[in-house]
Amino acid sequence: MNFNEKDNEFKQVRAVKGGGTRHVTVDKRTTINSIQQMAESLFFPNGVSKSLKLQDHVGDIRDFSQNVLDGDCLSGNIRSDQEQQGQRMFAEGIRLEQQNEETIGQENKDRAKTDISNEVQDVEIQLNTYTDEEVIIGADAVDLDDTLPWEKKPKVIIVVSRGNCMNDLNGAFMDPDIMNKDVHIKRKLPNGKLEEGEGSGVLRDCLSEFWGEFYTKCTLGTDVKTPYLRHEYQVQEWQAIARIIVTGWLTVQYFPILLPLPFLEEALYGTTYSNVTDCFMQYISKEERKILQLALESFESVDRDDLIDVLDAHDCHQIPCKETLAPLLMQLGHKALIQTPMFVIRCWRPILKCLAGTLYPQRLVEMMEERIPTSKRVRALLKFPEEMTALQNTVARHLRKYIGETDDLNLKSFLRFCTEADILLGHPITVQFTETSSFQCRSQAHTCGCYLIIPTNYQSYPDLRNDFDLVLKSSIWVMDIV
Repeated sequence: MNFNEKDNEFKQVRAVKGGGTRHVTVDKRTTINSIQQMAESLFFPNGVSKSLKLQDHVGDIRDFSQNVLDGDCLSGNIRSDQEQQGQRMFAEGIRLEQQNEETIGQENKDRAKTDISNEVQDVEIQLNTYTDEEVIIGADAVDLDDTLPWEKKPKVIIVVSRGNCMNDLNGAFMDPDIMNKDVHIKRKLPNGKLEEGEGSGVLRDCLSEFWGEFYTKCTLGTDVKTPYLRHEYQVQEWQAIARIIVTGWLTVQYFPILLPLPFLEEALYGTTYSNVTDCFMQYISKEERKILQLALESFESVDRDDLIDVLDAHDCHQIPCKETLAPLLMQLGHKALIQTPMFVIRCWRPILKCLAGTLYPQRLVEMMEERIPTSKRVRALLKFPEEMTALQNTVARHLRKYIGETDDLNLKSFLRFCTEADILLGHPITVQFTETSSFQCRSQAHTCGCYLIIPTNYQSYPDLRNDFDLVLKSSIWVMDIV
């Protein structure tokens, strides 16, 4: 807002003059002074906005009654005071709002059922500058949510061949300047032709394929995957992967959830908050996990030779006893999850630091847990028509049963078939029914909008199960809808 001395009031500044909104997430222990610094850096990059210089102007933080707020106050405390008065906050102006599932996407706000942690809150920062002309008062000045950044990022199209996703994507992200561009993906078929599909669904599909290939080629572990060093992967290659993480998160909220929490915490925050032993138990094989769990619960009950074999497989050079087993496992976990991939951590840290301000430690844990596909969660995403025929109800029941009975691998494939992402991103799957001939009885998906089009002429549940098994086992679905 700009204070007009002639009229003795604040007036809204048009977006074309540098106004609008920006969204950031801050800890509720952040001071108002710190938020003002964020606002100034956003609207006056390098101290300049349009032809105006920050040093020539005075800014402050005010509420909607235009009362100046104490810069030393914590944002969370002020928000509580304002709630009691039925008010909302703005600073230069900024507005602080509680938001559900803040990183999942606008369309998911309407259906989110749980509040975000009390440790953070969203900050909507509006303009801090002024102009002498074309000033309009109030919300009619501009649609704040549609405001463009100061300058539009140049668009770059990356062509990614099916079956060569990791090499193509990694090669494109070797260029650090790609972080300043608007990334779009086009997929190439084995015959050399480009698929017609484009949009967010294509990017989600590409990221899902990339990380699936990455887990296979560049990691070790069972339920969690720790990067291991390859001689052909030097600093540039590992930093390219970090840029892919940042781009995936900022554009479509995709995150590689199989990476171990202690590893990610070291890369993001420079320290470890999660239980290393618990994560190590997910890293080792299920058979090894069973033996170690038995040893921790009842050391005398475990076969000593089996225990020694497990520890020896992870380069343990000590003979354990009841008192030393737990510390040994913590040490082995720290070695496998943090010490061994430390080179990767150091390569990623300067690039991932831009996420640390919003993905604070507890939110990181919650976010990764929310994205793990389960039958219950996937079924909850299904959105059927409000009114269905008896036949459609039968097919809907078969579909729910199929999701409930399928294994984890098929569940991820089903999710990717419908949304192009093998993790949960919160997008509802809108189910539509169609009548087809028996020769065309095959389900289809429009992934950008997350639509599942399913025939109604299945004769039985086994028919539907067989159809989906065949579709999902192919794992490659050509995107031919623009």
